[in-house]
Amino acid sequence: METYRKIFHFFFFFFSCHHLAVVVTGDSNYPLAESNIFLACGWLGNTGPPGQTWVGDVNSQYSPHEDASAPKSTIVTENKQVPYSKSRVSHSQFTYIFNVTAGQKFIRLHFYPSPKPGFNTSAAFFSVKAASFTLLRNFSASLAAYGNDRSPFFKEFCINIEDDQRLLNITFTPSPDYNDSYAFINGIEIVSMPLNFYYTAADDPGGGFRFVGQDNPYSILNINALATLYRINVGGKQISPSDDTGGMYRTWEMDDPYLTDARPSALPVNQSIHLTWIRNYSAPDL
Repeated sequence: METYRKIFHFFFFFFSCHHLAVVVTGDSNYPLAESNIFLACGWLGNTGPPGQTWVGDVNSQYSPHEDASAPKSTIVTENKQVPYSKSRVSHSQFTYIFNVTAGQKFIRLHFYPSPKPGFNTSAAFFSVKAASFTLLRNFSASLAAYGNDRSPFFKEFCINIEDDQRLLNITFTPSPDYNDSYAFINGIEIVSMPLNFYYTAADDPGGGFRFVGQDNPYSILNINALATLYRINVGGKQISPSDDTGGMYRTWEMDDPYLTDARPSALPVNQSIHLTWIRNYSAPDL
């Protein structure tokens, strides 16, 4: 029986950057951009802005691997910008294989839960597995979308690639619990991050998070996968991936949608604090 490692869910807030600054190593240019992959599923050729070129999976080294005896995946054209302009859809399992460098990575899975001709929207339940980690299980992009407007969105995870691994399989499997179920994906990002940026260094027994009322720190070992829930720029505007630091292409949301009745009295304040001790890739200056 396959044993699934537990996926830990964490809030990646700016407030935790004091911890991140302690455990990261290396210079401000890490990670190296050449180790990053931006895959536009269903797309032929390359597209996108400089520095974040999306590579199509049609007739390329990233073409998905499929069971020869099962129905082939199909491509659906969407009315959105890359990577949401097309999607790869299948009633059968399909796998992407990536040649990656060792180290800790962001994996971002992009979804646009729009109606797809020939596919029942309510049957889009599937699982996603990356290496030995099940990132999504019995997942419905329609149910996970913000509100009912079927807006594009992405799910972000962190995993570690061992030195002897280097080939990363990401597999999409329609749920066997639903008739006519299918899986789909619009885009996949694999982006490197600094060593031990969100993880605890193996040679640092005193590292990790310290919770109130507990003496021993809680370590986040790289045998675990992490799932990002929220990354918020408190009191500021939304920061796009192209404006992030360190080449990690993170998205920082505004906090307005998350404020409650305290909003009229909870005003953003700029105290002109100059951060000199924190790694510049922990978070953008804004």
